[in-house]
Amino acid sequence: MEKADLKDHVLEENKKENVFAYQRLICNKSPDPK
Repeated sequence: MEKADLKDHVLEENKKENVFAYQRLICNKSPDPK
């Protein structure tokens, strides 16, 4: 893999991680409706 591709891949992975972390944060803040 070229360095540029690798960098983009890492950025995508980080974005996914951030989304999951953000969703967990939201879930922790709001009471679970169940």
